[in-house]
Amino acid sequence: MANVKVNKLFWDRVAKVNRRPGEEFSATNHRAQQIAERLPDYVEVTYDEPAVDLASLKNDELIQIAKDKGIELPKRIKKADLVALLKG
Repeated sequence: MANVKVNKLFWDRVAKVNRRPGEEFSATNHRAQQIAERLPDYVEVTYDEPAVDLASLKNDELIQIAKDKGIELPKRIKKADLVALLKG
């Protein structure tokens, strides 16, 4: 799913409603992409990150996710502790 924030008034032909500035609504990724391509100055689109089962990832992948998020890790950390840390 995607979150769409409206910047300028436009008619949403699919939903058959006026979308007003400041309004936020959810749409499928495909629909949000269509709107953003046709009306690039009218909306801001953010995409939800797909849910990932952290426990199914390898330690190296978990460590990379932590680094990408700017989380400092001890030199030795158990996988269970790393998963718990990433889940918050």
